[in-house]
Amino acid sequence: MDNEKLKILIVDDEPDILEILKINLENEGYKVYSASNGKKALKKADLIIPDLIILDIMMPIMDGIETCERLRLDERFKETIVIFLTARGEEYSHIAAFESGADDYITKPVRIKILISKIKALFRRKLATDEESLPSPSLFNGCIFAILSAIFSFFNIKFEIFDLVKLGAMQLTLMFGANSAASETVKPSTAPLADETML
Repeated sequence: MDNEKLKILIVDDEPDILEILKINLENEGYKVYSASNGKKALKKADLIIPDLIILDIMMPIMDGIETCERLRLDERFKETIVIFLTARGEEYSHIAAFESGADDYITKPVRIKILISKIKALFRRKLATDEESLPSPSLFNGCIFAILSAIFSFFNIKFEIFDLVKLGAMQLTLMFGANSAASETVKPSTAPLADETML
């Protein structure tokens, strides 16, 4: 998978975290965008259609849970990878994150190497899933063969019908020609008979 084509959106209300994550992810070759709250994240996501979103849970204006729920309502973001970023260690926050549609989470302070490893693993898993959803070449070839066979069968039937019609027309022509010739041979003469007494 080409990292340069993958877009990541980081959403956090702490500028330092945004900057640190942006620098490290760009060093890995990703295209990185950022937003400081959920409302801005929705607008940014609508513009760039990210492949992965790193989303902080605790933010002003719109928190990460609501942001994720709104994203998942949009068909364009049904398969977008979402990683929650949070300083909260309570179990219920993790449950709420997964119930809202998260794929994974990582706690603050962020360990960059672990975050990057998780991102790479999630992209590999998504790529494998996408490849499995594609039709296999043998299935594709089988479908093409079936379609071509149906087309050839259709035209063969049409040609057979045409040949039958042509043969029938020829037989009718021969029949009418024979009847016409027969009628001419038996047709009585209309010329007046010579009077023998005039000879």
